[in-house]
Amino acid sequence: MEYRRFGNTIVVRMDHDDDIHENVKLISEKENIKLGHVNALGNCRFCTLNSYDQNVKQFFPNTFEGHYEIAHLNGTINTQDGKHYSHLHIVIGDMEGHAYGGHLSKGIVGTTLEMFIHI
Repeated sequence: MEYRRFGNTIVVRMDHDDDIHENVKLISEKENIKLGHVNALGNCRFCTLNSYDQNVKQFFPNTFEGHYEIAHLNGTINTQDGKHYSHLHIVIGDMEGHAYGGHLSKGIVGTTLEMFIHI
């Protein structure tokens, strides 16, 4: 992973096998980001997306492994109980054009991911 900061904007490039959440956390802690907005695109080779059922107050995971394009990744950087917290949602597409979306709980980059963090 590489990144550069330009004022209140950070431009990030993640590479093969990078963990999306771990790198957002690393950047947030290093740059002391307490509140931010995240946008990204690229691809992932492994993702776990959660959907929340309000009736039972529980997340239900869907795991995807293979080649998936990230059509949209959007979220926030915040703090919870004084610690880093990122809330990321993602839409991925498979090779047949099917799209899947949800709360990103785990994401591993396939080839590359390009991200903007707006503080």
